[in-house]
Amino acid sequence: FADRVSFRWYDGAQDAVVEKKFRDSARDIRRAVNYFTQQVPDIRGKRICLWANNSYQYAINCYGVMLAGGVIVPMNQRKSWDELSYELGLVEPDAILTDGDDYGFNDQLKAAYGDILRPMDGFRSYEPAQLTRCIDHEALMVLMFTSGTTGRSKGVMLSEKNFFSVMRAHTQIGEHMMAYKHEPDLVMSQYTVLPMFHLGAFICLFSWPFKGWALNLCSDLRNFYRDLGLMHSDVMASAPMLVETVYNDYKRGRVERLNGLWDLCCSSAALDPKMLLELAQNGFVINQCYGMTETFGDGILNFTQTADHMSAVGKPDDHKPDDYVEYKLDETGEICIRGGCVMLGYYKDPEATAEVIDADGWFHTGDLARVDEDGYYYITGR
Repeated sequence: FADRVSFRWYDGAQDAVVEKKFRDSARDIRRAVNYFTQQVPDIRGKRICLWANNSYQYAINCYGVMLAGGVIVPMNQRKSWDELSYELGLVEPDAILTDGDDYGFNDQLKAAYGDILRPMDGFRSYEPAQLTRCIDHEALMVLMFTSGTTGRSKGVMLSEKNFFSVMRAHTQIGEHMMAYKHEPDLVMSQYTVLPMFHLGAFICLFSWPFKGWALNLCSDLRNFYRDLGLMHSDVMASAPMLVETVYNDYKRGRVERLNGLWDLCCSSAALDPKMLLELAQNGFVINQCYGMTETFGDGILNFTQTADHMSAVGKPDDHKPDDYVEYKLDETGEICIRGGCVMLGYYKDPEATAEVIDADGWFHTGDLARVDEDGYYYITGR
């Protein structure tokens, strides 16, 4: 897809939307590989933190670190300094990439880590590298932190195997979108407004290029309508707040503000099924996804557009269990998942890992559910 658009974003300095094609992105990724190989000696397995808002450079650096053999660590720079300093201390990074914005802790960050802070665009002056196979399929490739809502956040260790075990499920979503549109040649774009440290946005860095589709980047939620208005987007990965925003625009007769947005991929928390049904009955396509960071967001999906299953989180994929992933409810009704998607474990925390992954390899999600006669899962509690 060399000549298709890979990324778009609004550039304030130019007061215009900038586009990058896949051929240009590939070249910049190769530059980033060269940059990290030279800047971080013996980079294999070393942790590189990203401390920034959504941007083209963010995406390029994610690929660059991985392809150089390093470990990418997307960080939620909106957490408190107490939480962030704990996470940085746990990770022991060899470099921290920052966009230079002040998120409230610049002085503390410079005092503690000033010698390893690096600009997000450091790769630009480097020549493109020749790529060699640096990724161990089974080894740590990405370290993502949980939200920490029930105590200290945990570092979830994910491998290339985890990522690409679940890509079959994520590309199913695109196939269902196309089926609803009945336009086999449609080249779609996704509005990336969720921050890239959020799994729902991070996944899209990998799943959308499969089809040669573009990511339209929004760096700040405060610019939601401006950027959406400037860049037509077909799909949006949507946390509950964003779904409610779209619903309110629909109810108030302001759908034109959405600039043709027609598909909402919903995750993160339960949503009002009546709201989803009303959107589905009025021109929107609703995709619901159930998963966790520990399973790279895999893979109970709900493509129902009718009332009968709209309150379900979804139905497991149809792959053979030994080929991909298995789901079950244990004797307490807890959802358990086993397969290539299950994390390597919690970083430097074998005790917490043993609490959630049993001896048979089942990951215990902590979510209670029931399953109806059609195989749909309904969350009933924690």
